[in-house]
Amino acid sequence: MALLPRYRDGVGETVIYTSEGRYLDPRGVPWLVERLASYYSLNLLELRRRCGRLLNLRHHISLPLSESLVLLPVKMRQSAELGETTTGFINLQQILQILPPEEKAFAWLSRIQFKCGLQLKTLNTPETLRDRLRQGEVVRKDFLQRRSRGIAFAGLSRQALLEQLPNCDCVLKDIFIDLFGLKQDE
Repeated sequence: MALLPRYRDGVGETVIYTSEGRYLDPRGVPWLVERLASYYSLNLLELRRRCGRLLNLRHHISLPLSESLVLLPVKMRQSAELGETTTGFINLQQILQILPPEEKAFAWLSRIQFKCGLQLKTLNTPETLRDRLRQGEVVRKDFLQRRSRGIAFAGLSRQALLEQLPNCDCVLKDIFIDLFGLKQDE
């Protein structure tokens, strides 16, 4: 559901929220996002470039890693020191609604309610979060369209190869004959 940055004693770690619970990971949010992209066999740099061009953004870019995992950037904390990660990621597919802050919330600008009932406070305004939801839908739609296209060229089928073989004068003809178990006159 979410990857949130947390700093304790000057050391960065990540709070991971899943449907099974809340976990602490000693590694940072950027490292975990890279590992997730790697898990899905995605080039994170190219994914960011593509989605950035699609959304006309350079920063805070939504990342579609799979049909059910679209990471939306959300500001979760203030930076105490230069270089600290302030942005976490939430999964578009797990969001139920965006809520205004509670009346007694001093720094928090909005809340995200997940389908499981969990609520997280953020430093983004509700309008910014609604924009991120729309951006997430755009990159998810693009991801699904690209995935449905399949591969551009899968090679020749056996039948197409057999149709081309009589006209073939190349060195590979003998290899094809052996590979497909053909007779020389076929």
